[in-house]
Amino acid sequence: MTTMTEHVRTTSEASADTEPVGVPGTAPRLKVAEDVVIALALADNALRGPVFRAVRERLRNYITAALPEAEQYARTIPGSTHRRGIVDDTIRHARDLAEKPAVDGDPASRLRVYAKAADHVTRYAEAFRVQRTGRAA
Repeated sequence: MTTMTEHVRTTSEASADTEPVGVPGTAPRLKVAEDVVIALALADNALRGPVFRAVRERLRNYITAALPEAEQYARTIPGSTHRRGIVDDTIRHARDLAEKPAVDGDPASRLRVYAKAADHVTRYAEAFRVQRTGRAA
């Protein structure tokens, strides 16, 4: 039987070896979702070390790669709506994470924040690609 630690370690090592496919410069949603699950498991189990740092860096890279399309998606939402405000705030926060990584506080909490930001921003980017092309990448 595989422990959670072994599962996270082997899954994250396999994830590090795969190249993003689809739109150049972006990772597919499935890949991001896998790393989000890994990040949350690492955070929940207080695991640190090279795997932790590698997952955090991949999440930052996903955020950076998805930001341009996520911002374009936000511009398709009417400007004075509550939804637009939420999307804009989420993108702003994700941009801040990508540009100046947080160093204060609990590392597990920060990893959870990176995971959720990567999840949301890549969803917005995917939604923009669907709007633009009529299909997912």
